Parts: sequence; structure tokens; C-alpha cells
Amino acid sequence: MSRSDLAEVRVALVGVGNCSSALVQGLRYYQADFGQEKSSAVKRTLAGIKIAQIRIVCAFDVDAGKVGRELASAIFVPPNCATRITPMDPYQVIVECGVALDADVLLPKKLASRAKHVSVRQIREVLKGSRAEVLVNLLPSGSVRSTAAYVEAAIEERLAIVNAIPVAVANDTSVLRRAIKAGVPVIGDDIKSQFGATVLHKTLMELFQVRGCSLEHTIQLDWGGDADFENLVCFGQYKKGKAASKTHALRKATPAHSHDRIHITAVDHIAFLGNRKEAFFRLQGTIFGEQEMRLEMTLTVQDAFNSAGVLVDAIRVAKWAKDRRRGGLIREAAAVFCKWHPYQCNEFQAFKSLQRLLKTR
Repeated sequence: MSRSDLAEVRVALVGVGNCSSALVQGLRYYQADFGQEKSSAVKRTLAGIKIAQIRIVCAFDVDAGKVGRELASAIFVPPNCATRITPMDPYQVIVECGVALDADVLLPKKLASRAKHVSVRQIREVLKGSRAEVLVNLLPSGSVRSTAAYVEAAIEERLAIVNAIPVAVANDTSVLRRAIKAGVPVIGDDIKSQFGATVLHKTLMELFQVRGCSLEHTIQLDWGGDADFENLVCFGQYKKGKAASKTHALRKATPAHSHDRIHITAVDHIAFLGNRKEAFFRLQGTIFGEQEMRLEMTLTVQDAFNSAGVLVDAIRVAKWAKDRRRGGLIREAAAVFCKWHPYQCNEFQAFKSLQRLLKTR
């Protein structure tokens, strides 16, 4: 089967950073043999859709070094530092100038000259012209006003929304009301990693309960080397969004009396780590006979690819929901793919709920 024989899932990327680089490279990597995926690290088919059917049709950024560039080149423009995993031929998508409504709270960068003058109407025109079906928000954490602009454009153009950052979209009731009315599916907020710190930490905390252990204290410390992590640390965006999102997910996994004993924080930006992220965990409690036990461990992972491994699934479910005109929060998908949403449950329950949903017509 050639790629031309497959129906496309047409995706608009908002933000051409490391996560977009990993996603674009990953699509090319898994599509290289006409959709015959090479690894068990991805779901070959989800919601009846293969990875080979996902196509990026437009992309937005505000960095002067990326705007106007072909996407396959733009994903490698510094400060992007995601590992190159495959040769990249031209993608036939030019990065469009997006909106820059949060430049005052994000790290300084060389903005494209038009960035402060781009309107929602212009964003809508690009989305309409590309015939995009799913909008994936990968802006830097803290991009509250810019996110709102893209969400408005997506709802007006009836695009499904995958919000991969810790800014309220799925948690904004006014957005969800509009999405329901427009028949726009929403999956959010704040994408989980394929095997990340929050998933691992939450599962370990749930295991304490299942095994009858008392969890007294738990700590998670994160550090990394890419531009998004630098932004999180330098402008306090970690505590404003990311830490709150992570803590929300973890609090649902532990009894109420332990809520004030969960501590999540970013330690520092360490430039030489590049796109590598490290997370340290400590879980401390008691077992039978009130005897103390303590677990400590460190997770090291390439952060962008850890996110991209979930984004390819979220995109496919968003397209599935759009085709069925399911508007509003797709809660089963949010439970599997996102950290911050109203329907927290353990990972196995969430996965089973999503499987049941995808069997419906």
C-alpha cells in the first residue's frame, strides 16, 4: 500500500519547538516504509488510523529563525536540540508567523517582525487554506493569551484540539461550552509522556494504596536542559502551571490527608543536558508494624520524544472523535493522554475506558 492510498489526518502544529521536532521526525521515521511501523514502541493502529495517515499541513511559530522556513529545516533551528533520528526530506510546509501575545512572560527571543500584528482572523485563514482537522498546541508553557487565540481560531474552523501544555483549555468551562456547541473535540490539558515522571510517580503512589502501605511524604524534583525548561525555571512558569498540573494528577492518587505532603518542583535548567530530562523521586511511608520504608529512584529520558509518543495517539483519537462529531472534552482520552483534567483515575482504568470508547460507533 502506498501512502497516497491512505486517508490523511491533517494536523496544524502550533509551536515549532523540540516536541514538534520529535513529532515531525517520528512521523517520517515510522512512515518511511509506507506505514509499516518498525517498532513495538508505537501502536500500529489506533482508532482505525495508522501513523502513516498523519500529515502536518501547517505550522506556526514566532521565532524569526523559524518563520518562513520549510518545516523539515525549522525543527532543527536553535534553541531546538532534539536528537536527529532520521533523514528529513523537505516536508512541503512553510512555517507561518503566529501570534506573540505572551512575549512579556516568556524568555526573550528574536521575534519575527510580523508576530505582534498577527490576528485570529489570519490564523483562521491559514487553518482553512490548509484544510487542517486537528490543532496541536505545543507553545511554550505559560502561553496563556496565545493559546486562547489559537483555540478560538480552531473552534471557529471546527478543528479538534489537542492541548499539550499546562494552560487551561480542557479546564476552561467557557471553552468547553463553545466546543460542545461547535462539535469540536478537546483533549487536554498538559500531555503526559509515554513513560514520564508523572505516570511513574502516580503509579507508584497508587501501588502504596493497593499494597496497604501508608504514604507519608513524596517528593519529585525535575531538571533539564532545553529552552522550554529554561523558560519554566527563569520566569516562574513551573510553579504557575507545570507544578500545579503535576500535583493535581498526583493528588488524585493519594488519600486526602497526604495532600500537603506532596512536593513537586523544578530544581534547575542545566544547559548541557540538552533535551534530556531527569526526575528524582522519593516516596516514604510505613508498612506492617509501623515500620518505615523509603523508595528513591531517578528517571532519565529524551523529553521531546517521550511526548511525541503520546501525541501520535492523541491526534488519532481526536480525529476519530471529530469524525463522529463528539464535541467538548473527550474525557477517556484526556485520562490516558493528559496530566490535568477533571477525570483522574489510575492508568489501567483509563486505558480500558478509552478502549471501550473506541469500540463505539
